[in-house]
Amino acid sequence: MQDRVGEEFAALVLNPAKFGLFVELTDMFVEGLVPIDTLRDDRYTWRRTRTRSLANAMDAASAPATVCR
Repeated sequence: MQDRVGEEFAALVLNPAKFGLFVELTDMFVEGLVPIDTLRDDRYTWRRTRTRSLANAMDAASAPATVCR
C-alpha cells in the first residue's frame, strides 16, 4: 500500500480508539489504523461510553430462521 499513500478509499470503521480509528478498506479488505492526529478536516473528541458488542449484534443477525408453513 506504500505506493498508494495519499489516495482516498471507502472504509468501514471497525473500532474507534482514543488514538485513532481502526478501519477496513471496503474494496480491498485491508485493515489498518488511521491516527487521530492525521484527521485535520475537523475537530474530534474522544468520549468513552458503554457500547454494545458488535459480535452480539452479528450473532442475532445471523441466527437461523424457522420457516412456518
